[in-house]
Amino acid sequence: MTIGEKANRSLYKVLRRVHVVAVGLVLWAGSASAIEIVLGPADQLALDQPRVTFGLTDESTDPPSLIGPAFYNSALLDTGANGVLLASLAYYFGEDYGQPLFNGSPAQYEELGVAGSTMLDVHDLHALRISDSANVERLINPSLRAFGSDTLNIGSYAAILGMPAMTGYAIEIDLRPNLSLDFQGVYFHDSASDAVFESASTLNVDMRIIDPEYTDMTLPEALRPTFAGLPVFDHVNMFHTGGANSGGGTESALDYTFLMDTGAQTVIISQSMAADMGIDFSNTLANGGDIVDFLEVGGIGGTVNMPLVVVDKLVLPAQGGIELAWTDLIVGVLDIDGAPFDAVFGMNMLTTGYLNAVFGTGGSNDSLINTGFDDKDLVISLINDGTILTLDDLIDTAFTFSRDDFDLLVDSEILPDTSNLVDVYNAVYDLDAEFNSLGGLGDPLFDKVVFDFTPTDGTAVMRLDFAQAIEVPEPGTLMLMAAAGTVLCWRRRNRA
Repeated sequence: MTIGEKANRSLYKVLRRVHVVAVGLVLWAGSASAIEIVLGPADQLALDQPRVTFGLTDESTDPPSLIGPAFYNSALLDTGANGVLLASLAYYFGEDYGQPLFNGSPAQYEELGVAGSTMLDVHDLHALRISDSANVERLINPSLRAFGSDTLNIGSYAAILGMPAMTGYAIEIDLRPNLSLDFQGVYFHDSASDAVFESASTLNVDMRIIDPEYTDMTLPEALRPTFAGLPVFDHVNMFHTGGANSGGGTESALDYTFLMDTGAQTVIISQSMAADMGIDFSNTLANGGDIVDFLEVGGIGGTVNMPLVVVDKLVLPAQGGIELAWTDLIVGVLDIDGAPFDAVFGMNMLTTGYLNAVFGTGGSNDSLINTGFDDKDLVISLINDGTILTLDDLIDTAFTFSRDDFDLLVDSEILPDTSNLVDVYNAVYDLDAEFNSLGGLGDPLFDKVVFDFTPTDGTAVMRLDFAQAIEVPEPGTLMLMAAAGTVLCWRRRNRA
């Protein structure tokens, strides 16, 4: 599965001005075995995703000869992809990767994506070489069958390098270059111990490798694209209070399986998970539902407009009886046909804090409502006495965003399409309250993430290197302390 996303509404720009708070790490030490580390609000989209330079080669020559790509050779390193997928840029200079014949015709594979399926060319066997961020070249796989199409557009990437490029290696992703608007550092290692630990603290998260599944069984196995298993997190829980279908209560989606997908910029949950949490993903806020925006999700088979909803908390189990909790998430709701998992854990969860560090407002207290105009009675009196006469007057006086932003929010059905200025103000006031806790983030959570795909027993490990020191107490303790300028609140939590 390949997922590429882009925002098609301006709500993200508007919400960037929502109240910004300093986020600490809150640890809840329960009476049972689990200790929950609350990391704070998750970024809505990933600032960047890992990439490498790649080439398909003929290793029978000395030195090995390049088959392609000749020039456009940047690839997205995608833990959510089963195979190696070539896109239009990989064929830009007429590169010919060959095609085996099946029943007298060039072999093709019908790949399933988020918006349907597409027939893709299956290529001859070639070797795969990559060059990492240190310009170290490595022969990754001596015999790999890629697939793709010269009409497939995946943006600036020439290819998606999925798990066949990573199985058997430890992949180190250094997030810190993003602070200077540089690409993430990507390094391949034979062992996770070769990925130097340079950060304040570290935790490991267990992953399970699910066997690859061929959705198209037309071709004999020897002619199918090279696939490898995907990493997933088991026993992930989500919680939300006040969903439109919850009656105002707190509902939960428990024990679900998430794909770890560096190729996704955001979190995607299934419709059943949203329903578990009492979330109405069929109607917008203006129509009494929970949809706050839409995101155009594109990839194999075309594009779909995916509804976005707010979820209060996602809890991921880590090693040592620890749970990591991200709060105030904006997630997509989409069922991915045939997927052997329930949801997608996007790269935004790992890059949380980098958006604010690069583009943030530096700790200001901006909101959708201008300071001094958050008193409903005051604004309504100004409307009634003719001081505020038009919609533009209201926007210029009471709101922190532009008329263009307003029009897009109305077009998205986030705000109601009405000329009644009182109704407009009340709707924006309510929207501001809805998102007041989803503001800018604190400092980046992680310096690095290391994926250890070297085990051969169907398991893998994600190592998270924290930017700030974390000292984990024994279960059942109750304490309050400050470290590195961040307040760590450790409290008792009741668990079933």
